[in-house]
Amino acid sequence: MYHKKTSILLLSSSLILALATTSIADAAPKKDRDAERVRARRAATGKVIKDKVGQGDLRDWRFVEVGKSATLEVLVDFKPLETKIELVVTDASGKVLIKELKGRGVRKVSLEVTPGIYYVMVEAKQSPRTEYQITLKVK
Repeated sequence: MYHKKTSILLLSSSLILALATTSIADAAPKKDRDAERVRARRAATGKVIKDKVGQGDLRDWRFVEVGKSATLEVLVDFKPLETKIELVVTDASGKVLIKELKGRGVRKVSLEVTPGIYYVMVEAKQSPRTEYQITLKVK
């Protein structure tokens, strides 16, 4: 009799532990672009920033604060030329304003913006290491 109670108790404990583990895993936040975006580094406007993406570090996020209605211009120059790079510009809420994947070696986008914070992501679509320069201008 004691053996039966112990077995039932162990089975019940295992079931409760399995359910609790599943619930915790389901509740855990999923990795997404917003989580990365909020850790963006500030970009000084008008300055060339040199960086690299690829091999484990596939995305870089930067942000710029715009104080008045203006044109935001983003220029990315990268090597090697055959690398596929995606350039994304979002507003402060994460809404994608521009997503650019075509072109070789240089990406240049511009858009009319109102006062606020804007995020720029450079993402390597392949794993090789890609060096790039990015310049953000507010005109």
